[in-house]
Amino acid sequence: AQRHGRINEDGSYVPSEGAFNHLFHLTKVDGEWRIDNPPQGLLIELSTFESAYRPYDVYFLNSGESKVVPDVRWYAAPPDSLATLLVTALEHGPSKWLADAVSNDLTGVTLESNIVQERDRVKVFMTGLGDQEDTLPGGGFAQLVWALSQLGVGAVEVYSDRQLIRPPKNPDLTLQQLKNWQGFAPDNLSVNASGYFIRDGAVWTTKDAPLAGPAGRNSFGAVSVAASVDESSVAVVQRTPAGGRVL
Repeated sequence: AQRHGRINEDGSYVPSEGAFNHLFHLTKVDGEWRIDNPPQGLLIELSTFESAYRPYDVYFLNSGESKVVPDVRWYAAPPDSLATLLVTALEHGPSKWLADAVSNDLTGVTLESNIVQERDRVKVFMTGLGDQEDTLPGGGFAQLVWALSQLGVGAVEVYSDRQLIRPPKNPDLTLQQLKNWQGFAPDNLSVNASGYFIRDGAVWTTKDAPLAGPAGRNSFGAVSVAASVDESSVAVVQRTPAGGRVL
């Protein structure tokens, strides 16, 4: 079979293209053939994966703890279990590829019970803040609200050891809504941002023009390209006799 990728236990997707080979061995049991060496994990066809799994973001904090950073996870789960899955993913931390670039204000905190979903809010019961803490840092509230808001919940109530907790800088705020945490909104591309791609060894943009400078020439030998959110900087991997280098 052709392998496209895999889903880790935490729900993160890892591209892994190539051939998948497995020699199935059969043994006879009570006169019927049975596979006795099934491959590790669950094999699923691409079309089935696309219809059964949905992407959801869990959010961690940038290095300055001023913005939330999305970390995509894939789940095939009923709607009433998604809130608990997302918060559990927050507890366990970021995907391996993102771990060195973000922080997590929910480290050490665990769900005390499944999340309770009501008509206009969800209640998150947590434990593990420690004896010296009586609430979460603001970033922890932002992580929870941004993650759960994509499920259409109206608001979030956060409890620690069954006591309702409030943000340290806004102690009167008992119901946490997305509008209260817009200041943590992740950096997003503008709708007019260009796309960047490689064509015949040169970097082109979706404005149907090569990138200005040496990287826009076919002789440059570009392999891949990435741009900053504000498009002020572009990083290009160039093929050289000694291997790839980033410019």
